[in-house]
Amino acid sequence: MSEIRRPAVSVLIVLGRSVDLQSVFWGMEEEGIPFEVQECPSGEAVGVAKEAAQMSPLNVGIGVDGTKGTIVLHHRDLPADQPLFVLNLREAGSSQLRRLGVNAARLVKSEPLVLSDEPEPDSNKNRPTNIEPAAVSDADVDQIVQRILAELVKA
Repeated sequence: MSEIRRPAVSVLIVLGRSVDLQSVFWGMEEEGIPFEVQECPSGEAVGVAKEAAQMSPLNVGIGVDGTKGTIVLHHRDLPADQPLFVLNLREAGSSQLRRLGVNAARLVKSEPLVLSDEPEPDSNKNRPTNIEPAAVSDADVDQIVQRILAELVKA
């Protein structure tokens, strides 16, 4: 009988030097996607990430090689030698690691990936600034509500 795994992003860490991945985990938690961390005896980050993606019921995996200082985000459907993101742990800051976690979660949810530290676009930024909202009185609102109710009663 095969083992039933809970839906989660698999994170495989090659045994060796300990690595702080808290920022990566925070990114996935922010997006509401669970993760499972396991250790593996050997391998390099790209291969381990692909293995993690194959293991994950959500088709997304992260591989970490603390000795070489590499973290990789992979998807089950990508070619083994073409991961989505590869970061150098020695150079990546906590915001880049958090973004990797966010992107892992967004990959699961099929949402747009975050590719930089820029804030996400605000829907109101593209709104013309020279247009003032129309002033509506309480009497106007009451009249609109009465017309809507009348239409609903007819239907």
